[in-house]
Amino acid sequence: MYRPLYYNTDAHSYMNLLIECFKKYVDGEHGKQVNIITGDLNCPKIYWNDMTSDSDHISTTLLKFATAGGFHQYVNFETHGNNILDL
Repeated sequence: MYRPLYYNTDAHSYMNLLIECFKKYVDGEHGKQVNIITGDLNCPKIYWNDMTSDSDHISTTLLKFATAGGFHQYVNFETHGNNILDL
């Protein structure tokens, strides 16, 4: 999947919808299966090495979902400049 780089009101709504979609697979009948999420979510404000983020809505929403769902970030190197954007 791809999340555009912007951080406006539309981007907040998009992230909320994306998380709701993810939750259907994690919490629903698919929850007992392996779930793999891949893509460029353009969240350079998430620091995956220490599982922290800046306080913007998009980064904190995605990080909270990932940690609560037990997801693991496998890409551990910079994919664009100094950022890990590919998840």
